[in-house]
Amino acid sequence: MLTQPATATPHDQPEKKINRHPRRTTDEGLLLIILAIISGLIPPVGIILPGLIMWRNQRSNSLYHTIFVICIIVICVSLLGTYVIISDNWLHPSSTTVYTVH
Repeated sequence: MLTQPATATPHDQPEKKINRHPRRTTDEGLLLIILAIISGLIPPVGIILPGLIMWRNQRSNSLYHTIFVICIIVICVSLLGTYVIISDNWLHPSSTTVYTVH
């Protein structure tokens, strides 16, 4: 008598795991916006750090275009603030007069 080979059922095979999100990364859009705004408080840092933030920004972030707009605004404001500091201290130093009150 000839026996037939046992057929494999779907339950006998190991399950294959499917990667449903191959490009899924953590959304760091809000963190980058907060970092860009805080960097604007210190004018020289506000020129360099938003450039690094724009380099770090990815299309997968929820606020992709907003981050670029905020970084450009922070850079402009920081350039103005840095110019005021440099101008006031080194380019056109002003004299300070102290009056005594009697």
